[in-house]
Order: sequence, then structure tokens, then C-alpha cells
Amino acid sequence: MQRLVYILLLLLLPIQIMGKRDSLLWVGIKNAGIVFQQGTYDSVLVQAQRLLIIAESQEDVLAESQLHSLMGFCYQEQGDQRQAMQEFDQSVTIGETHQFLQKAKKAKHHLYHTIMLPAYSQLSTYYYKKNLEKGVKYAKSGIAWIAPCEDARLRVSSMSCFSEVLMAHKDYMLLYEPMKQAVADAIRQNQVDIALQMTAYLVQIERQMFHRSPSDIPWIKAGKELLSVAKTEHPKTLFLSAVSSADKGEATENTVKKTEKADTVPEQAIQESRMRQDSIQTRIQYIHVRNQRIVVVGVILLLLLVIFFGYILWLRHLRKRKEKESERQLKESYLEGIEQERSRLARELHDGVSNQLLAVEMKLNADGLTEQTMRLLNESREQVRRFSHELMPPEFELATLDEIVEQYVFQMNGVHGKHIVYESSENVDWSTIPHEKAYELYRMVQEAVTNVLKHSEATVVLVKMTMETGHLHVSVSDNGHGETSSSGKGIGLRTMQQRAEAIGAVLRNEHTERGGIILIDLETSSL
Repeated sequence: MQRLVYILLLLLLPIQIMGKRDSLLWVGIKNAGIVFQQGTYDSVLVQAQRLLIIAESQEDVLAESQLHSLMGFCYQEQGDQRQAMQEFDQSVTIGETHQFLQKAKKAKHHLYHTIMLPAYSQLSTYYYKKNLEKGVKYAKSGIAWIAPCEDARLRVSSMSCFSEVLMAHKDYMLLYEPMKQAVADAIRQNQVDIALQMTAYLVQIERQMFHRSPSDIPWIKAGKELLSVAKTEHPKTLFLSAVSSADKGEATENTVKKTEKADTVPEQAIQESRMRQDSIQTRIQYIHVRNQRIVVVGVILLLLLVIFFGYILWLRHLRKRKEKESERQLKESYLEGIEQERSRLARELHDGVSNQLLAVEMKLNADGLTEQTMRLLNESREQVRRFSHELMPPEFELATLDEIVEQYVFQMNGVHGKHIVYESSENVDWSTIPHEKAYELYRMVQEAVTNVLKHSEATVVLVKMTMETGHLHVSVSDNGHGETSSSGKGIGLRTMQQRAEAIGAVLRNEHTERGGIILIDLETSSL
């Protein structure tokens, strides 16, 4: 629960700061927080390292401390606790070195607390069982940030960590006042389990430090009210144990007082007192064992759930990666085709037009303007004109896609004995299709028809273009058979697929018993 609160505040911090520090550095920190929320921790670490260099160059110590804390949570999520603690330690070291605490108290700036309190909490919790003295050191340093902090959630979560460490060290005086405030905050935040846990600690402090009897400790009554609505067993057991210890202590004190007043005590009264104590102790042990079993079962279920969702996320990531790789290969193949076409045109210009112009120059120098020279000039002009038409045919500037495809079908009708028919929607404004997209659609129709003429045994080819609400449909169908249908194979179909991808269209290749069909679908909203 505490880690969830810290991570939430860690993500919200850059957004809070953006209104106060509108810079590329803090924009980067905000983006890193968003990536952290998506679970891509390696990317966050790379971004944080780069941003840390910028923060150090700008001497923005607040950004430096924030970035070290962010990297600490990344390493913690990856399971590298040692590296995480190094980053948290670096974060608090920057705060202590630059006197963040003094600045925060004077300016009442809650952003300092949002960085420092989570770091101190994580450090104190980590060293609690490894090195108590070191854990106590971080807890004492962190508790100084509790009072000026304005965020109730952060105060409660941090106090929950510090109280466990300092109670083990018996620093009752340091804990007493902040813990009372934390109980009130926890109840207002509806964090019943944390409120019950710290109520148990207050019962112990009242008993150990002030030597008060259970009837004089108000926290026992408050804890019993919380006990019925608490959700987890640990704070319940902790509170019952504290109350039992208080009762046992009072019983012991009463026994001592009675012993001082009388030389002897009835053996039956002593035995009954011992039986009550043993009964309470047995109950506590039973609750403790039951809680341990519940915790073990809960941990196992949680691990299974984490593994299941991790597997789902891994499958999703793998699928997206394959899709991106496939898309990248298609684009690279299309770009390679463009480069090859450019290379071909360059060779044609160099080997054809350039050599002819050189011959014309030599003829003019030697013989002047002759009929042969004029013929060479006309051939060069025709070659240049042909190349320019290949790059972008001029008819796309003068006619619509419908008219150009209709003229092409008219010219190709009867070639190789194939009967080619063209149909299109009426009352459609075909001029709305941009020239570059019309050109790619025209080339795809040419390629499909050419495949039929070269490879198909079909006798009839139907080219059809329709425009409906939101979509342009183009189809080339034939009555061929099997692999010799109009779809073609190899580079032809790949080139058509690349052209479709380039303009955002969807290309489908289908075979039926009646022949083959190429379908092209383009959303008109993207035109």
C-alpha cells in the first residue's frame, strides 16, 4: 500500500511542477514518469540518466533528487534492491547537502516532501532487519519531514514505515506526537489498517512510557472500534497483543500491590490469574499461526496472478513487435524499389540522353545542323519526355482517375485475345482523389491487368471502381483458374502491396472457383 502511494506521488510530481517550472528538463521528467507507469523500466532508466546530466549542468538540485528517486523505484520494480537503495540514498544525500529541510520549512513547499519522504521511508524499511541502527538513522531523518508535509496520504504512509522501525528501537518520545496525528489522518483517509497498527503502538507507548492502566488509555477504545472494520490480520494481531500486554502488566502490578499489603495470597487466585494469562497467550498464538497461513496463501495467489498477467503482457508485446517488424520490412522493400527505379532512370539518362546529346554536339561542331543532327535531337527530346511521363504522367494533371483507367482499359481491350471491361460509379466527383494517390491506384490496376494478360488463362477481365460513403473500392477480377489467375505471384504482388501501404489502402488477393480477384479499399476520409 505504501509503495503504491509513493509511486502515485512520483508520477504526479512532475505534473505538479510543470506549472512552476516550464522547461525541457521537467517535460522530460514528466514523460519519464508516464513511461514508468507503462512498466518499461529499462527505458525510464536510460531517460533518467540523460536527464540527470542536464539537471547537473543546470544545477537543478530538485530535479537531481527527483531523478535519483525515480531510478530507485525502477530498480526496485526490477528486483535490484541494492541498486535501488543506492539511488534513494543519493536522493536524500542531495536533500541534506543542499539543506532542503530548511528551505521546505521556510517556503512550506510540499514538492520537497514528495521527493524526500518516500526515499527515507524506503531506506528505513530496507535496513530495518538488515541493520537496525542504520534503519533508525534514516527513520529519524525522515520523521523530521512529517510535520511540515501538507499531503495527508504521504504523512500516513511514511509514518507507517518510520513507526515500525522506531518502535523496535523504543524511541517512544520521538514517535508519540507524530503518531497521534498520523492516526487521525489515517482515519480521515479511510486507511483503517494503518490507523489500527499505529493505535496498537500508541497503546504500548502509553503503557511503557507513562505507565497508565488500560482503563486510562483512550486508544484501546478507539482501537476496538477500528478492529471490526480492519481488513488484514497483521494490525488486528498487533492490537490484540498490545491490549493483552497492557492487561497482563496491570494484573502483575495489582498482584505486586496486593503482595505488599499482605504476606500471603490465596493460591487459587494466583492460579486463576495464570490461567487467564495462558488463555490470552494461547489465543494470540493461534491468531498468529492463522495469519501466517493466510499470508502464505495470499502470496502464492498473488504470484500466480502476477505470472499470468506478465505472460499476457509478454504475448502482447511479442505480437506488437512482430507487427512493427513486418511493417518495417514492407516499407524498406518499397523504398528499395523506389531507389532501384531512380537508379534505372539515372542510368538511362546517362547512357541514353547524355550520349545522344554528346553526339549532337560533335555533329554540330563538325557538319553544322543537318538532318541526322535533327533526328538525334528529336530522339533525345522523346527520351526525356518518356522519362518525365514515367515519373508522373501528365494526364493526371488533366484528367481524373476514372477517365485515365477507362482510357487504359480501352487501349488494352483485345490484347492477347482478352476481353477487358470497365465499370465505375456514376455521379461521383473523381477529382477529389489527389494525384499522388490516383497515380498509385492506377499503377496497381495496371499491374493487376498485366498479370492477367501475361499469366492467366482467363478470357474476360472486369475492372470496377465504386465510391461509397467513406470508402473507394477498386477491383480487378478474371475468370482464370488456380495459380494462373489475375493475382500473379512474386514481385508483382509485393509491389502492389507496398503501393497500397504507401497510400494507406488495404489490398486483398482472393481465389475462387470462378477465377481470381484483386480488391483495393481506400478510406476517402484520409484523402
